[in-house]
Amino acid sequence: GVMRNHIKCSKSAYDCHEDEEFFSLNLEVKGHNDIYDSFDAYLKEKKIDYDTKKIGLQPAKRKKKFVQIPPVLFLQLERHIKDLKQRTTFMKYNGKYKYPEVLDLTKYMDKEIKNTINPPIYHLFAVLTQSNCLGNDKDNDARKAKIFYIYKAFNGVVF
Repeated sequence: GVMRNHIKCSKSAYDCHEDEEFFSLNLEVKGHNDIYDSFDAYLKEKKIDYDTKKIGLQPAKRKKKFVQIPPVLFLQLERHIKDLKQRTTFMKYNGKYKYPEVLDLTKYMDKEIKNTINPPIYHLFAVLTQSNCLGNDKDNDARKAKIFYIYKAFNGVVF
C-alpha cells in the first residue's frame, strides 16, 4: 500500500506530500478500546520537527492518510510497552481490546484519491498469539467468529 504524509511547516510556507510504501502497520493497543481507536491514534495529526533541507529544522504538523491499500494487510498490535523506569525491560499490556471480523478503512483513505478498484475493506483471516495465552478473551472471541485461524507461537515457532 501507499501512505501519504502531508507536512506543513508552521513558521514558513513549506508544504509537501511524501508517499511511502507499507505492507504492515504497527498499532498501539494501550489506551485504546478497539482497532478503530488505534487507527485514529496512528493517523492523528502530530507536531514534529521537520528538516526542510533548504531552511533547516522547522516546527511542522504531519497528517497521514492512506492513498492505496495492499490486498493483504498485516497488523501488529503493540502489546509490549517499554518500562520507562528500567529502560531495558518490556511490560505486556493485557487490557481488553476489540477487533471486528470485517475492518472498513474507508474513512482513513485520502479523499482526493478515488479507489474503486480495491475498496479498503478487510476480512479477518488469522490471529497469532503467544502460546502462554491459552484460554484468554482474545482466543475466545476468535473461536466465536469461526471464520479464521488461531496460530500459537512459542519461542519463535508457530504451530
